[in-house]
Amino acid sequence: MPDGLPRSFGLDQVLFTLDEPETKPLTETWTTITNDINLVLHLLALYFCWEYPIFASLSKEHFLRDFRDARHRYCSPLLVNALLALGCRFSTNPMTRDSSEDSHFAGDHFFKESQRLFDQETDHHSLTTIQALGIMSIREASCGRDSESRYYVGQSIQLAFEMGLHHAHGEGDQDELAVQLATFWGAFSLDHVYSLATGSLPQCSCFPHLPSKPVIIKDIEATLWVPYTDDGAPLRLPCEQQSNERSVYKCFCELSELVHQSLYLMHSPGKSITARRLLNIFTEYLSWYDAIPDVLRLGHNFSPAVLFAHMYYHFAILLLFRPLIKLRIIGSQVSPRDVCLEAANAIQDLLMSYSRLYTLKRVPSFMPYFALTSSIMHLTIMAVTAPREELDTTERTDSHVSKASNQGITRLAEMTPCHYITEQAPRILCYLAKKWNVDVDVNTGAILNHEEYERVIRSCTSSLNSFLLPMITEGSIFLWDTGKEVEGRTSSQPKKTAASMEDPLFWPFLMQRRPMLSGGRELEEAGFAML
Repeated sequence: MPDGLPRSFGLDQVLFTLDEPETKPLTETWTTITNDINLVLHLLALYFCWEYPIFASLSKEHFLRDFRDARHRYCSPLLVNALLALGCRFSTNPMTRDSSEDSHFAGDHFFKESQRLFDQETDHHSLTTIQALGIMSIREASCGRDSESRYYVGQSIQLAFEMGLHHAHGEGDQDELAVQLATFWGAFSLDHVYSLATGSLPQCSCFPHLPSKPVIIKDIEATLWVPYTDDGAPLRLPCEQQSNERSVYKCFCELSELVHQSLYLMHSPGKSITARRLLNIFTEYLSWYDAIPDVLRLGHNFSPAVLFAHMYYHFAILLLFRPLIKLRIIGSQVSPRDVCLEAANAIQDLLMSYSRLYTLKRVPSFMPYFALTSSIMHLTIMAVTAPREELDTTERTDSHVSKASNQGITRLAEMTPCHYITEQAPRILCYLAKKWNVDVDVNTGAILNHEEYERVIRSCTSSLNSFLLPMITEGSIFLWDTGKEVEGRTSSQPKKTAASMEDPLFWPFLMQRRPMLSGGRELEEAGFAML
C-alpha cells in the first residue's frame, strides 16, 4: 500500500477529546498492512465519528490511551486491524484498498489480517479479542455477509459469558471494570440486534444475570461530537454538539433488555403469544421512550448515534408487530398494522433528517437494515390493504405509502458507497413489488426476468443471508390468505400450502421467522382475530 496520507484537520478533536493532544509523534501503527500512522489515525477517527458508540464493545478512552502509549492491556493488533477494516467503509480514498479499484473491497486487507491474527490465537479469552470479534461482525454485516457476521457475534457473546463478564462488580480496578462492562454490553446488544433482525432467540437464557451498565461520566458526556469526513469538506449545516456518549450507550443497553423480552415473547417454543403479553411489552417500550433523558430527545441532540438510537427503537416496535398485521387485537384500540406503519414512517423521517444533516454516504452499519425494513413494510401495507375481490386484478396504490416507499428506495441508494448491502436493496424491493402486484417506481437498472431477480437478490457470496431472503425458501412466498399461489411457482406440498394460506405465520415477511402463535380457536383465546 502506498504511504503518505497527510494529517487530517479535526482528527485530534475526534480521537483525543479528554486528554491533551499527543505531545510526541505517534509511530506505532499496530498493523503490518501499512506503516502510515496518519492513515491509521484517519481510519480510526472515521470509525469513532460515525459508528461509535453504537453496539460498541470497547471503551474509547481506554483503547486510545493504550494505542497511544503502545500498551497491550486494552489495545491489540487484532482489534486495531478490525477497527481499520470497518473505518475503511467510510472512506473512498484509494489507500483504503489493497489493489482493486472497486470501493466495495475497501478494508479487505485489514480484515484478512484480523482473521489471520484471530486464527493464530490459541486462547480467545481476552477482552480485546471479544471486542475485535464484535467489530468484525459489524463490518461483515455492512458487506451483507450475514452468516459470517453471525459467527463473529456468536463467538463474541459466548466468550463474554465464558469469561464471566456478566458477573463484573464494582470492587477492585475501576479501569478493568469499565472495560469489562463496555465489552459485555457491546457483545450483548450486538447479539440482540442480530436476533431481532433474523427473528431468532439470543444466545443467553430467558432470565440472564446482567451486570450494571457503564457509568455515565460527566467529562465524557460533555465532549463534543465533531463531524469528521474523508476529504475534510465541511457539512452543509453546523453540527458540532455535545456527544452525550455514555447516555447514548446506556440507551442501547436498555433497549437491548427490552428486545430480549420481545424475542422470548415471540419465539419461545411451546409458549404462544397472547395479546396481553404483547400489549404489556409494548407498554414497556412506550414507557421507556417517554422516560429517555432530555439530552437524547430529538431537537436537543441530533448526533448520528442519537438519531440511530431513535431508529432502533422504531425498528424494534416494527418487528414486534410485523407478523401480526393481518390480525386485530380483541378489545384493544392498538392496531398492529397502524403501529407498523407509524414505525416505518418514523424511520423514514429520521433517515430524512440524517440525510439533510450528514448525507447518507456515512451511516452506521445497521442503518441500511432499518431503511430496508421500513421500505418493505410500506410495500406490505400497500399489498394487504386492497379489497379482497380486487386482489388479483388491480395494482394497489396508496399515495402516501407509495411516496414513502419511493423515498426509502432513494435513501438506500444514497448509502451504497458506504455499505455494499444496499446495492441489493432496490432489487429486493422490486422483486417484492412485482410479487405483490404493488405499483412503485423502483429503478434497478436493467430489466430482469423472474429467475434473474431471484438470482441477483440472493447473497453475492457463499454467505447465507438470513437478513434478506427467507422468502425464497419453500412455503414462504405466498400471498397471505388469498388462496392463490404466487405466479410462476408450483408447490410440491399442496397440503402444506393450504395450511400456509390459513396460518398467518406463513405470511412472507423478510428478516423474521415465524413467531409462536396458534391458529383457529386458539388464536381467539390468545386475544387475536383475523381482520
